[in-house]
Amino acid sequence: MSKSLRTLIAVLAVLVILIGAYFAAVNLIPQPEEDGTSSTDNSSTDQTSSSETTYIYNYGVDSFVSATVNAVSGTYTVVKESDGFAIPEIKDLTNYPTMIQSCAERLSAYPYLSIENTSPTEEEREEYGLNDPTATATVTFENATVEITVGAKISGGYYYMTVGGDDNVYIAATAINAYFIQGANYFVNTSLFYCYEDYRSGINDFVLIDKQDEDPVKISKNTDGNATAVSLSSTYCITYPSVMGVDEDALDKGLTELASFSAEYVVYISATEEQKAELGLSEPRYTLSFTYQKPSSDGGENTNPVESYKFYLSDVDENNYLYACADGSDTVYAIPNGAYGFIDWKMEDIAAITFVSPMIKYLDKMIVTWQGKEYEFVFTAGDGSISAVRYLDRQLDVDNFKRFYQVVLGTSRIGVGSAEPDAEEYLSVRFVYNESMNRADEVMTFKTFNARRYAVEINGFGRFTVAKTRVDKLTNDLKKVINGEEVLVFMN
Repeated sequence: MSKSLRTLIAVLAVLVILIGAYFAAVNLIPQPEEDGTSSTDNSSTDQTSSSETTYIYNYGVDSFVSATVNAVSGTYTVVKESDGFAIPEIKDLTNYPTMIQSCAERLSAYPYLSIENTSPTEEEREEYGLNDPTATATVTFENATVEITVGAKISGGYYYMTVGGDDNVYIAATAINAYFIQGANYFVNTSLFYCYEDYRSGINDFVLIDKQDEDPVKISKNTDGNATAVSLSSTYCITYPSVMGVDEDALDKGLTELASFSAEYVVYISATEEQKAELGLSEPRYTLSFTYQKPSSDGGENTNPVESYKFYLSDVDENNYLYACADGSDTVYAIPNGAYGFIDWKMEDIAAITFVSPMIKYLDKMIVTWQGKEYEFVFTAGDGSISAVRYLDRQLDVDNFKRFYQVVLGTSRIGVGSAEPDAEEYLSVRFVYNESMNRADEVMTFKTFNARRYAVEINGFGRFTVAKTRVDKLTNDLKKVINGEEVLVFMN
């Protein structure tokens, strides 16, 4: 045998091995069912993925006329129309998807896993749950009618099933949870809000009100008009109790979740007031609202419409679910507890640690009032910053003052609390913006709270406290920067 022939045979052998490995891998990959689960999950699939599928009956979808399904969640019908299939009970809903074709196909040729019994006694029928069925259906074809009875659920997510005129008791799973348990609810889209993650910057005016919490969570985009006391480079700011920066990591995670806000399933398509009350929605715990405007694709003027969203959410029930409905809608959704962290946001979870962060280059002055005396620092603009600081009739070291400025901004929050109405003002810092900013002054005020903390107000509003040691450092460094002594930014 020649060397070239041996080489050719070796190459062909390797090729055969690779092809065999590919098809073996493909066969091992679970194929998705219509409910989104893989074929390895017995709770929602059965032998329908096998090439040896066996059917309880098989009339073919071409002969399907209609079906009436008495599901656990209520009765609904599936009808054939000129352009496909429809469910009249939910036809007017704007958010039900087109999965009805699959339903008609399954009801036209129903597969099963195995036959449990060919001649069940009355006692056995009772044991199978067939005398008090879980659900029933009547499926009408052009030349036949089939009566389906779904019995008790067994291990692995399967159900007992019989068909009228047939004594056999079958074990089946395909689509029972969808068509016979959830019923018409299954066909309602569970998405509450969706946008491409790249477009989530269009979310604005986020408000979360928790009836069990005194403080709401309010977040808005920074604009020239509302970005008070925060860096203008930030995209969002918290607007309650005053305008402050947000915790960027927490906000990023929350907006990512909100961009694909979806329920696990629909509880009621058209809930009554009594049903809403049973699920805790007559007096909901949470009210969530926000607006959305799809960002402009070219970065120019955004002419896309501003959409408004508002949802009511219940408290968590004994099954570890909370329930949601949109304002003006009677469709109720179930959301697993913990699925969306932003639902549990507290004001202190989303606010930044620091209270104010105006860039010094935007200021004309900073005035510190302490022990009845005003300390006014006047700035001279520089290249992207300030070039000089003047106190009274003296020039101060610019770099040393910038370190003091960081100390002022670093009086960060450590807790939640408000000063009493008659609380004494201990110290205040006023930020005076230069004329080009067209912005009102910002005032950060520290008031007595307890022996270890001061309450802080920004422009007269506040719900946070700071450590006394931080304010003590500010006053100590105030003396240092005036006297030309070195200030260290390090915080205790």
